[in-house]
Amino acid sequence: MNNIISESEMKFIGYYRLDIRGTKFVWNNRLFIKIYKNAEKFVRSLFESGLIDELTDKNLFVKTWISDLHFENCDLVLEQDYYPQSLGLEYWSNSMIVDAALTFAKAAEICIQYGFSIVDTHKNNILYVNNKFLICDIGAFDVEMNYGEYTPVIRNIKSNFLYPLLAGKKDLLGDETSYKVTCLDEEHRMRCAYPNVPYKIVKMILKYNGVCRETCKRNESEILSNNNFVKNVIVKLISIYTTKVYLNNKEHAKEKTIHELEKLSKDLNQYDLDNIDSTWSNYHKKMDINMPSERFMKIMNKIKNFNVTDSIELGGNSGFFSRLLLKNGAVKKAVVTDYDRGAIDKAYKETKKRNDNIITYRVDFNNISNETSQKLKSDILICLAMTHHLILAQGVDIDCMMETMRALTRKYIVVEFMPLGLWGGGELPEIPEWYTLDWFIQHFNKKFDMIEYFETEPNRIAIFGKVKE
Repeated sequence: MNNIISESEMKFIGYYRLDIRGTKFVWNNRLFIKIYKNAEKFVRSLFESGLIDELTDKNLFVKTWISDLHFENCDLVLEQDYYPQSLGLEYWSNSMIVDAALTFAKAAEICIQYGFSIVDTHKNNILYVNNKFLICDIGAFDVEMNYGEYTPVIRNIKSNFLYPLLAGKKDLLGDETSYKVTCLDEEHRMRCAYPNVPYKIVKMILKYNGVCRETCKRNESEILSNNNFVKNVIVKLISIYTTKVYLNNKEHAKEKTIHELEKLSKDLNQYDLDNIDSTWSNYHKKMDINMPSERFMKIMNKIKNFNVTDSIELGGNSGFFSRLLLKNGAVKKAVVTDYDRGAIDKAYKETKKRNDNIITYRVDFNNISNETSQKLKSDILICLAMTHHLILAQGVDIDCMMETMRALTRKYIVVEFMPLGLWGGGELPEIPEWYTLDWFIQHFNKKFDMIEYFETEPNRIAIFGKVKE
C-alpha cells in the first residue's frame, strides 16, 4: 500500500495555516494533521507522556492517534475522529457554553500534572459531539508555561466563554440586539469569541482591552450612567481580563493555578442558568413523555411508517416531540433546533440528563447558510406549529421558507399549517384572504410530493411530503 499522498488530494480546513503545530486536512473523508518538522518532537512528547491518552479516556479530547501516512519533509501525521456535522459556539446555548469552558478547565488541570499547559482555548478548538465537548486542536497545548508571569489559560477561558455569560446574565443578550464579533480573528493572539453579545457591550469590552481600535459610536459614560448593571459588568470584565498572577515560586505557582482552575470550575457550575426566561421557554413544561397528546401520537405513528434513521426538528423547543420519536423507535437519532435561547437551553439540559441521542442547537431559521443546512440535513424534517409565525408574524416568503426546508431534509417532511393563523384561543385574529390551505399546498408542492394531510386538532393540519426527485 502506498501511504504517501499528494497535497492535490487534500481538502484543507479551518485556519489551517495559522496553527503553530501542523496543517489539518481531510482525505477520503478522514481527518489528518500534518505536523510541522519543528513541532514533531513536542507533539510526540504529548503522546509519550500519556497526556493524550488520559484526556481521551476522560472524554476531554477527540480521539487522536499517529497515522501511517507520510509526506515529503514530514515524518509525523496524526489522525483524528472526524465530526464534520458539528456546529460551533455561535449555535450553542448558555449551558453548552458553560460545559465547553469546564472542558478546557478540567483539561488544563490534567496538563499541569504532566508538565504541559493549554494556551489556546479558542472556540474553534473545541467540538460539540454527542452531548459532550471535546478539545480537538493539538495546537492548543504547549510546554510548561512560565508560571512566574501569568496564567493565560484562566484568562483565555474567561474571555472566550465566561464573558458572554456575564454579559447575558441580566438579559443583556437580547435577540434583537445581538452582535457577532468577527474582527477578533484578525487579532491572532486574542481571537476571543463573543457570540450574541449586544453591540454596545462588545465595543466597550474590546475598546477597554485594546483589541479593537475602532471608536465607540456612542459616548461610553452616557451608556454606563444609564445602566448601573452594565457598568458593573464592564468593570468586572476589565478586572478579570487584565488580572495577571505574579508568582515567584514555580511549585507554588502550579498549586495556585490549579486552585484558580478549581475555583473557575466551581463558579461555572454554580452559574445560574435556570432563570433564563424567554417567550417559549415553558412551552413544553407540562407535557408528559408517558402521556403524549393525540396530536403528537398521530404524527409520530405516521413517521414510524417512513423507516427513517434521523430527524431534524425546527422550532423544537425543549425537544419533547423528538424525545417521543426516539422513545418509540420512530428515529434513532435527532437534532432539535430553536431560536428561543431559554427553550433550547432546557432542551440541552434535559437531553444531557436523560442521555438521549439528541443534538441541540440554537438556530435562526432566517439565517441558515448552505454549509449549516448540509451539516443539519436529516432523513426527515419536522416543523410543527411554526409556519404561521414565520409567514404571518415575520413576513417570511413562503417559497424561501420551503427552499430552506428542502435543504434540511434528504427524504421526507412533516409540516403543520394553521388555518386560523396566529389564533391561540379566544377571539379570532384577522387572517389574510390569500392565507389558505390550498395556497400553502400549492407552494409546498414546488419542493415536495404530497403524501397526505390531516387535521390533528383545531388549527393544526399536518402535511406529509417526500422530496421531489
